[in-house]
Amino acid sequence: MQDPYTTSASSSAATPSGATPSAATRPVAARSAAAPARASDDPSASPALLVSRGLGRQFGQQQAVTGLTFTASRGEVIGLLGPNGAGKTTSLRMLAGTLAATQGQLELEGEAFDGRAS
Repeated sequence: MQDPYTTSASSSAATPSGATPSAATRPVAARSAAAPARASDDPSASPALLVSRGLGRQFGQQQAVTGLTFTASRGEVIGLLGPNGAGKTTSLRMLAGTLAATQGQLELEGEAFDGRAS
């Protein structure tokens, strides 16, 4: 089965002879992960903006989040995917400082951050 989020020139949609392919059938240019277009595109060139090590949250006996560990650099986009009840909102609330973590450590621009807004 073809991935619905990618396009290629070999799409099953036919174009009339001499017609220019539409945006949906043109090949998508991919940028190599090894060679960013500009130095500012390389997240490893800048220090970590946000570091999460083993972040977790427990509500009574219910463990909502366990072991959230990642590093985000300036300009980097990170997505959280998972089913309902997986802890996505709880994780974002801890990172935003509206909910304290019960486990783990956060660093914001190299400074320890307890996860609570001041």
